Amino acid sequence: MMRMIRFALVLGLAGVTAGCFGFLGGGEPETTATVLVLNDLNPPSVLTIEMRRSGDDTETLGTVPAGEERTLTYSSSELQGNYQLIARQSSGASVTSRDFTLFAGARVQWQVGSNTLSVVESR
Repeated sequence: MMRMIRFALVLGLAGVTAGCFGFLGGGEPETTATVLVLNDLNPPSVLTIEMRRSGDDTETLGTVPAGEERTLTYSSSELQGNYQLIARQSSGASVTSRDFTLFAGARVQWQVGSNTLSVVESR
């Protein structure tokens, strides 16, 4: 019986500690943007899509099959800044988008074949 009470107390304290940690700003909230990629390359090729923040490394967002469209998600604790998208083909060739500014709730639309990109606010 005493063992169960101790166990309950430990669990209760862990929950209170975790709650205070989040309340006091112990963790950065994640913010997201969506990236709609239209893979219309000719000749057709599967693409690996990466996001590169100015001055930082790249992060892989996912793959888009040849001739298809996919919505990918990018999350970061500090979303604002300048970015580029990179579409890598299995052959090693790549397409890099123009620089664009990203913000929380943004929806990026990228047509890889013509390399046209727009950023709009998500609704």
